[in-house]
Amino acid sequence: MRWFLFLMAGIWTIVGIFLLVATTKVKGISNRLLKGKNLKAMSFLPLIEGILLAYAASSSRIHWFVITIALLALAKGFFFIFAPEKKTKSLADWWLKASLSIYRLCGLVILALGIFFFYRVA
Repeated sequence: MRWFLFLMAGIWTIVGIFLLVATTKVKGISNRLLKGKNLKAMSFLPLIEGILLAYAASSSRIHWFVITIALLALAKGFFFIFAPEKKTKSLADWWLKASLSIYRLCGLVILALGIFFFYRVA
């Protein structure tokens, strides 16, 4: 399952770079993907990611960190399933209305996470 850890590291690195370089375009894409959508229907993505990360954690040198990321992904998925629609909508609205600086900061964190995974998984 190391391939999955490398895949996630690659995805996080690419997303982080796009958030830093093409912030306005990414914000527009986020608006199209999230605005008016049912977040409960999209909650399966972080659930699947969390399950696969938890399964792949044993093939990593930093299994405790991978498990932590997996638990966060699972918590996100369960939040969007079980939280009241008003709370999930307000969270999505916050992200959609966030400034470009917030998007860049998130890009920096995601890029650092991707690079860290590349470095420590190998």
